[in-house]
Amino acid sequence: MKLTNLPKAEPALDPKFLKNLGIKSYDADNLYPQNVRNIVLNSKTGSGCLERYIDYIEGRGIASEPLAGFVVNLDGETLADLHSQVSADLGTNEGFAIHVNYDIDGGIVSLHHIPFENARIAEPDEEGNIRKVALHPDWTGQLTRNGKPVKITKDTVDYLDVFNPDPEIVLAQIQEAGGPQFYKGQIYYYSRQGFLVYPYARFHAVLSDMSTDEGLSNIMNRNVRNNFLPAGAFVRLKSQGAPYSGDDADAQPQVEDEGYAEDLAALQGDTEALKMLDITIESKEEMPEFINMQGNNYDKEFTVTAAEIKDCIYAAFGQEGWLAIRNGKVGFSGTLVADVERDYAKRQIKTQKALSRCYKTLLRAWTTAQPLPAEPNDANLAIIPLVDTTTPTKA
Repeated sequence: MKLTNLPKAEPALDPKFLKNLGIKSYDADNLYPQNVRNIVLNSKTGSGCLERYIDYIEGRGIASEPLAGFVVNLDGETLADLHSQVSADLGTNEGFAIHVNYDIDGGIVSLHHIPFENARIAEPDEEGNIRKVALHPDWTGQLTRNGKPVKITKDTVDYLDVFNPDPEIVLAQIQEAGGPQFYKGQIYYYSRQGFLVYPYARFHAVLSDMSTDEGLSNIMNRNVRNNFLPAGAFVRLKSQGAPYSGDDADAQPQVEDEGYAEDLAALQGDTEALKMLDITIESKEEMPEFINMQGNNYDKEFTVTAAEIKDCIYAAFGQEGWLAIRNGKVGFSGTLVADVERDYAKRQIKTQKALSRCYKTLLRAWTTAQPLPAEPNDANLAIIPLVDTTTPTKA
């Protein structure tokens, strides 16, 4: 079959040029990172896999303890804090952003983590170069300050220069801004898809499966909350109540149905299950009849779907080993778990080396006015895997 005869696949991202903001949108609605986060957080399988993925990217931290504990900004955050925040963004979005500020000599004096979902790429200029990264605290437009929404306009968006530590360029940008007090700094924008390219999540292909996983959870919730009760129904003649004893002989008798119905309704739901209802009657003729009702359990209807969804999500994160152990397919032993953990830690070494190179690029331009406690080289900035990746020798 010819490739041209196959149905055309939709692009992973559908960016558009937003002329009023001068940026390229992150997907059609400019909310790709926000949408991904919401889908993952609502999927119990997806959120669990993502948490493990982030943990293994972060590892046990930066090899050099002096560098890990080095304070990188006026908020008191250390390089280890920055690494933890960056790892979370990289795991979720396959990208991260860092705000870089300089002194008057062109040396870096501070590094701040920027939530990746707050950063957008400016449209290229006539020469095809992207020179700015746009920042906004909430691209959904739902953020409020003092009760007023923070609108998304050029006035509320900050446009910062793309990272370039060349001292001459930095000083030129400082002069163009009107001096150090007006200079906003630069943005170090990292994407696994390439230089200043919007990344798509590693698990993009299973976002629909994660959404289905959320739907299955909702079905199970409704099944438990609403399906099992009532276990039966009371059928009775309408109560005529006590006879009226007043002077008005035409008056209607008192009706006691309302309280009875409220008592029955109060016994419905999972939190009220198995309680007893006390009924007092005047005669056997008033005794209500109970009809047993068999509820349907829909959990088994979705067993195959739930298993397939879980398989797909675990596979997207490369965590099939944990799923096999969880399902009891390969047994359970300390040695087996250690093998799975060691294999997954090895898979993250490439990502961890990329992070180390990023940190080295940033710290090599650090100001000489505040010397670093250790040389920012490959060994000192290496990220220690979460578990030992060396294969144990057999006795």
